[in-house]
Amino acid sequence: MKKYYLHIIVGMGYFLFVAGSCGEEPEISGCIDSRACNYNIEATIDNGNCILSEDNLDCNGNCIIQTDDGCECAVLYDECGFCDGDNSSCTDCNGDVNGDSILDICEICDNDPSNDCVQDCAGVWGGSLVEDGCGVCGGDNSSCTGCMDDTACNYSLTAIISGECEYVVEGYDCNGNCILEVDCAGVCGGSAIEDVCGICGGGILEVGNCVECPESDPEDCAGICAGSLVEDECGVCDGDNLSCTGCMDDTACNYSLTATIGGECEYVVENYDCNGNCNVEVDCAGVCNGSSVNDECSVCDGNNSTCLDCANIPNGDSFTDNCGECVAAGDISCVQGCNGNYANNGTQVVDDECGICHGDNSTCTDCNGVINGLGFIDYCGHCIESLPALWKIEIVAELALMNSDLDILIDGSTNYLGADILYTDGFDAGIDFIEPPSPPNASLSFSFYHDDWEDAIIGNQQVYYFTKDIRNHNYNDFLNDGKTWNAELKSIENYYNGTAKLTFNFIEGLSDASITVDVIGSNLSGTSYNINDGDSIDGIIMSYNTIVNFDIQISNLCY
Repeated sequence: MKKYYLHIIVGMGYFLFVAGSCGEEPEISGCIDSRACNYNIEATIDNGNCILSEDNLDCNGNCIIQTDDGCECAVLYDECGFCDGDNSSCTDCNGDVNGDSILDICEICDNDPSNDCVQDCAGVWGGSLVEDGCGVCGGDNSSCTGCMDDTACNYSLTAIISGECEYVVEGYDCNGNCILEVDCAGVCGGSAIEDVCGICGGGILEVGNCVECPESDPEDCAGICAGSLVEDECGVCDGDNLSCTGCMDDTACNYSLTATIGGECEYVVENYDCNGNCNVEVDCAGVCNGSSVNDECSVCDGNNSTCLDCANIPNGDSFTDNCGECVAAGDISCVQGCNGNYANNGTQVVDDECGICHGDNSTCTDCNGVINGLGFIDYCGHCIESLPALWKIEIVAELALMNSDLDILIDGSTNYLGADILYTDGFDAGIDFIEPPSPPNASLSFSFYHDDWEDAIIGNQQVYYFTKDIRNHNYNDFLNDGKTWNAELKSIENYYNGTAKLTFNFIEGLSDASITVDVIGSNLSGTSYNINDGDSIDGIIMSYNTIVNFDIQISNLCY
């Protein structure tokens, strides 16, 4: 529809041009915006009908900026796999994208369920309240603590925790009431009495000796016989009239309602109240009714110079970036390269995929040419795509009876050593098989011996012998001297005598390895063997309770 409309406009322009060709050159109406999809190079008058493409799309509706496959134009996946997402859908409570922390009921955010909180005695999750000795949640033992002596004033019938006892004071009951006679001085059980003048403890025996002012020497206002003190105009004995002297003008700041003698008055200063507070506006310099004002930088009487940004805008948010350019807030076009230098045109130096500044990915490209790949060269020069998870070597033990053609064979499938990337060099329950009890008439026992596996406890018993011994498979551990397995071959019946043979079979994972077997004990003691796949150690003389130890050293693995 848009193309058809465009053709009509151009056609009309051409018609006007032809129609006016007989006279002066006609003006052509059309879109004169070169950015528009219907731009007319021959138009001389803008017809106002320019058609622009949508944001991020060209005139044919094709996306012209980067996007992720499956997302709309100009939209990328977030780390949670959502188009134009903000990582919130897979952010855990610690703010870690794809993290595994969760909030427990006490709002503790971690990935450790062992520290999740419990309810206290009040039913509060994560609370700290416990029952006291009285069975009260959060109590302080006070509800069942009390005096347990029934002779005390504060004896408690319900107390189960002994507390302080209070006893009567001599002469008083438990309520503090005197149970003896109180003397004139108010002393319980005291001996003081009033004399003839009514004075407690006075000791005057004759009424004539009592002190009393005569008419010739009356009391003054202070009650002193023949004294000279008199009341002032305010009615104060020996006063100076100050107690009733004050300002009697009710418009003054110090007006006194009680004054009967006029005193000095104090009046307000202009713009201030009676308490010295400014009752008009205070300027930025702290002057009451002053004229100073703050500039745009909040500087009193300032000139806006103290808060100019690099664009000379007061309180502006433009800043000088590390590239030395004044840019608007949020501008991140200046980027630091891995060499420390900044650039704002995309020319900054960056790390390669190996983390090497300005590198070419060569430092972390494996032997298969995969950047940060797991491939490596084994001891035989093979490029291995990744470390095999598991390898095993089976050990088959056989006994040739003396003076007999009969060979007695131990089942080899239950006797092997090896390594797996998932296991440890220590005891792995369910992986390192414990040697079972020998059946009746069994001739030989072959096992791997460990006195260092302290966690190999079965039925409260320490176990030392294992028919399968799987270690950790770290390729670097098998370089140089590699790892050593300690094994033991033992004859377990006295009527089986003969020569034993051990055969080593690579049953899984390995094509070759450097294997050295040192024999300790028996007729081959001190002998060392280099073993390949299928090799055997033969001629080991066995009789009742013969024990032969082997140190099996494995290194330089080939897959």
